[in-house]
Amino acid sequence: MAGIKLLIVPYKGGAPAIADLIGGQVNMFFNSAAVFLPLIPSGRLRVLATGSANRADYAPDIPTVAEAGVPGFEASSWFGFYGPRTLTPQLAQRWNDAINQYLKSPQAQAYFTKQHITPVGGTRAAFASYHLSETTRWSKLVAIVGVQPQ
Repeated sequence: MAGIKLLIVPYKGGAPAIADLIGGQVNMFFNSAAVFLPLIPSGRLRVLATGSANRADYAPDIPTVAEAGVPGFEASSWFGFYGPRTLTPQLAQRWNDAINQYLKSPQAQAYFTKQHITPVGGTRAAFASYHLSETTRWSKLVAIVGVQPQ
């Protein structure tokens, strides 16, 4: 998208990668905001952009990658709940209802706010549609770039 070549350096966790970033052995690093934000006030790191489609509520002054000059870029981490193929629709719906209820609870809101995570929730159908669109989008990119399993 940006027409640049990057050397991907696989790390065994965020801590060694951040140490190398601060030490100047690598020039940039993608990770979650919860990892980076505590290091910004010290001036040891500078956040260039967020990969999400919209600016983050907890850091409205940080532009998105699209705003920073790479139109169409969006890469966000997301999590979903899955069950076995044999899970009955009734039980799947009960889980969905319980998860949505929990996501709205003060306990969950406090936790997610601290971790700089925006819970979404929603219907099973909406999640299935989102999962399919993300799988399709990233499969195309993997094929274009030629990523191979290690």
